[in-house]
Amino acid sequence: MPAELSLTEIARLLGVPQHRLIYLCEKGGVVPDFGDAEGRGSSRLFSTWNLLELAIALHLRRLGLGARLIAGLLHALREFQRTRCGGAGPADFLGSLLQPEAEEVGLVVRDGESVFFTLRSADGTSRTLGGIALGRLSGVGRPRLRRSDFEEIGAAEMPGTSPHGRPAGSGRVRLEVDVTAIARGLQIEE
Repeated sequence: MPAELSLTEIARLLGVPQHRLIYLCEKGGVVPDFGDAEGRGSSRLFSTWNLLELAIALHLRRLGLGARLIAGLLHALREFQRTRCGGAGPADFLGSLLQPEAEEVGLVVRDGESVFFTLRSADGTSRTLGGIALGRLSGVGRPRLRRSDFEEIGAAEMPGTSPHGRPAGSGRVRLEVDVTAIARGLQIEE
C-alpha cells in the first residue's frame, strides 16, 4: 500500500462515497497526515493511520454517534497511540496491531461518561486503561492528554468492572469498538 493515499483511494478501500469522508474531515474527526485540502482544486493526502481512523469513524457513525464525539474519540485514540508507543509513530502502532501475537486494542465508552482502552493479550490477560471524561473529548478543541490519562485502572477503581477487567455494562450504555479487528479488516500490507 502506498505511503500516501488520496481521497479517491480511501473511498474505494472503504467502499463509501467520498462525501462521507469529506464530512468527517471537515468536522475535524480526521486530519489528513500528508496534507489537507486548502481550497478549490487541492487534495487531501492520507496515511494508513488515517485510513484506520476513517474506518473507525465510519463504524461509529453507523452506531449513531455525532461528528464532534467521534472527533474526540479519534483524538483520544491518537493520544493513546502516542503515549503507548513513546517515540514511535502511528504507522508503527498500526503495524503492531496487524501482528498475530499483538495485544488486541479496544476503545470503550461507558455510560456516556468515560472513555477507556482495553488491551487483551494472546494468553487472555486483559487490562483496562484510561477513564477519560467524555466531556473533555467532546468539547471544542483538542485537549492535551497526558500519560496519566492512560494509566491502568484496577477493578476496585472502576465500579461495574467484569471479572475480565473490562468495563461492564450498567443500566445505561456501553459501546466498545475493536480497533484491532477494524485494522486487520483493512488488509493493510506492512
